[in-house]
Amino acid sequence: MMKKFIAPLLLAVAATAMVAPAQAADLKIGVVNLAQLVTASPQAQRARKSMEGKFSARKEELESKQEAFRADVERLKRDGQVMSEEAREKLEGQIRDQQRRLKLMQDEYNEDVTLAERKEMDGLREDIRAVIDQFAKDKGFDLILGDAILFASEQVDVTDQVLERLKDRL
Repeated sequence: MMKKFIAPLLLAVAATAMVAPAQAADLKIGVVNLAQLVTASPQAQRARKSMEGKFSARKEELESKQEAFRADVERLKRDGQVMSEEAREKLEGQIRDQQRRLKLMQDEYNEDVTLAERKEMDGLREDIRAVIDQFAKDKGFDLILGDAILFASEQVDVTDQVLERLKDRL
């Protein structure tokens, strides 16, 4: 959604600069590297730790069941020729059941992680947006740009300053 507004905004700034160069010179413009904020902010680090805490036990359980499944498949490959037909069929059935359960568990796990990540990211975006808005007001910026910046000098890059405010917000 933000990208839809950047191009028209840049055109408006450029038009203003052509029509009223004196006023355009008075504009205070800053650039924020949103990707850096999302990865480096303490809120993002807290969200990652929260996600790890929520899902580590399920991940370990899933990995354990996957290892048991691989062991059974390896046993079938290794011993299948010397097993009785009944034992081999029983093991093949167990492997099929394990495979179905593993796929279901993996799908549920992936879906739950995706939903939790989306929720965490929504909260993080709200925090970042609020801090950027307040920062812009406090520092007197007329325009703060984010994604799709092709060039920005260090003079207008305010990412580190916004990151400091995010750290202070904890």
